Amino acid sequence: MLVGGKVSPAKFFRLKGGLFILFAVVFGLVFAGCGSETAPVAVQAATATVAPTVTPTIGSTPTPTLVPLDVANRPYYEALTDNQVVQARQEWFRLIDQNEQKWKAKNIASYQVEMTYHNTPWPPGEHYAVTVRNNAVAEVAYSLVKCMSCSEDVPPTPDPAKRTYKDARGLTVPGLFELARTSVYGYVNVASAFKITFDPAYGFPKRMTTESIRYTDLGKYWDVMGFKELS
Repeated sequence: MLVGGKVSPAKFFRLKGGLFILFAVVFGLVFAGCGSETAPVAVQAATATVAPTVTPTIGSTPTPTLVPLDVANRPYYEALTDNQVVQARQEWFRLIDQNEQKWKAKNIASYQVEMTYHNTPWPPGEHYAVTVRNNAVAEVAYSLVKCMSCSEDVPPTPDPAKRTYKDARGLTVPGLFELARTSVYGYVNVASAFKITFDPAYGFPKRMTTESIRYTDLGKYWDVMGFKELS
């Protein structure tokens, strides 16, 4: 009610109280909206497939293929170069292994083998006759033969204590294969000529020679003069 054109105090207070309540409600709603959390939205990043990086090799050279030396048929006095020594040894080792397999396939346990050895052409050569039974040395005969560069027919009386091969196991067929391998290590080099000839039927080293390419009369010679199977 207006009192003298003015709002009465009682109505004024009611109006004021209503406005206060309205203000409080609005404020509460605004505060609640501002304080609420928004649910996170999962965002999946686009995954791009990256091609692997290929770095080109510039100036690359393929590994050259070694040309076989064919050591078994190579000219005897044709010297090896430093770069050929390892290859030549590997070829000889393969040939030794192949022929050793041929021998083992024969399965021979008893045999006789005769061999001569000349250490340089001048001193008398040594002759060995070895009898093997059941893969064990049963008998050894030792004698001397004339030197390769001498005219005498009768060699001096042999002294068994001076023979080169005091252990006859080194002159059995397995021993000859080991002798061949050792000789490859010792004599296949730039300064020496070297050759092994294998028996075509049994595979054992039948003849083995090495000589100096630079100097004369410095050779070594091994020859199997006879082989016989025993029952």
